[in-house]
Amino acid sequence: MILGPGDAQWSALAEQTTEVDVVIIGSGAGGAAASMQFADAGLSVLVLEEGGHFDERAFSQDQGVAWRQLYADDGQRVMSGNLYVPVAGGRCLGGSTVVNSAICFTIPQWRFEEWRAEHDLAFDWDELQPWLRRTERFIKVTASRPSIYGGNNAACQRGLDALGWSGGPMMRNAPACMGCGACQMGCPSGAKLSVAKTYIPRATQAGARFVTRARADEVVRDDGRVVGVRAALLDPETREPLHSITVRARAVVVAAGAIRTPVFLQANDLGNDHVGEHLHVHPGSGVIGVMNEEVQGWRGIPQGFYCDEWHRSEGVMLESFWATPEVFYMSFPFGNDGMTGMNDFSKMTALGGLISDASEGSVRPSGTPGRAKVNYQVVDADRRKLVLAQLRSAQILFAAGARSVRAGVYGVPELTSPTEAAQYLDPNTVRLKQLMAVYSSHPHGTTRMGDDPTHSAVDSGGKLHGEEGVYVMDGSLFPDVLGVNPQVTIMAMASMLAQRLATTLA
Repeated sequence: MILGPGDAQWSALAEQTTEVDVVIIGSGAGGAAASMQFADAGLSVLVLEEGGHFDERAFSQDQGVAWRQLYADDGQRVMSGNLYVPVAGGRCLGGSTVVNSAICFTIPQWRFEEWRAEHDLAFDWDELQPWLRRTERFIKVTASRPSIYGGNNAACQRGLDALGWSGGPMMRNAPACMGCGACQMGCPSGAKLSVAKTYIPRATQAGARFVTRARADEVVRDDGRVVGVRAALLDPETREPLHSITVRARAVVVAAGAIRTPVFLQANDLGNDHVGEHLHVHPGSGVIGVMNEEVQGWRGIPQGFYCDEWHRSEGVMLESFWATPEVFYMSFPFGNDGMTGMNDFSKMTALGGLISDASEGSVRPSGTPGRAKVNYQVVDADRRKLVLAQLRSAQILFAAGARSVRAGVYGVPELTSPTEAAQYLDPNTVRLKQLMAVYSSHPHGTTRMGDDPTHSAVDSGGKLHGEEGVYVMDGSLFPDVLGVNPQVTIMAMASMLAQRLATTLA
């Protein structure tokens, strides 16, 4: 059952204390996957989601409308520090899985083994791997199809083949994708299998209830133990509280994402000093190339290609992307060409990289309910990686036949050869403040996992150190930077942890 404004049962929740086995804060990748495991185990489950419930009948192709409907902070969330860096995230039923590009990497085994060795995890690869495979099957992960690859991805693939580097068509959870290119504003065809299409329907069939427009604000305590949550039911237009509801539970699972999870815990004086620290975000930057032929990059999958040749050695994962003309114009140094350079928009290709960051940020409550202060200082090692991401992207596009490439670096001219790319995109000379279009997503790590409470915020079962009855089951519990798009890994880990907890609650 999904309850929201306009449902009599939604407002009726304010008239009574609801008692369940498990209350979950957040309905994204972690919260939704956990809800299904708990419900399938026969436990009573209630999920609180601050955002609204939207599907393909309500998604808007107007970017401003989509941001307000589906994104945290109306799509304007940024990190302060030594560089202006947006950090995107969903705020709706299904969370960021509704607005991502359906990319479905899983954590590489070598990365997990580094986590386990460095952060004292009490489970091994053989325990996690079946959950990764099960998750891929459940959300129907398949390779991007050539019929909807589109000109941009095809050009990137051509360059990859010419160089002999590792990569290819992106693995995605959208087997019936039509290639309309609107993933980040909500899939208008309904083909993207977000958790709103997979885990949430399965959980509701098993009896779980989802309450939208419900912002969890504080915990309920009994003799010092957390036994529930108080939440505000919000007006969908003003987002002002209309009612307050109380949910008592045997277990409180916080799965509000790596920004909101630590803020909720900090606001309630829960957890140790690692809560809100160790933020990782996968910063990214890219280039655009101009081909001799028509590309029409707006047709087909916006992110359907990847190259992992430099993932382990340099911490750079290359991925195709696409954006609107005004975003390209603002993000790249067109200089004196002005709008003339945009005449080649139909011949443009776009490729960039997300990096495994060495930088670590922090998250704190802002004083405004539902908002956070995020600080993130880009260290020099990551500056080098961001420049390398652009260099490797330029090399692929030139190998694909691009006649020129524009990098997102202030002061760098339009590049006309691989030699010029190596000259101007030199990590030893490009300064941080020259980087024009650094973007980030996938925040994680802010309640990192490990059995040593002097080094981590939650244990290997997701239980918050120093508290009884409080668990974390989202990307914030990753013990270190992941390095790939996180949704499959989040779902798998949340499912594994939820099943374990369910056996103790049943």
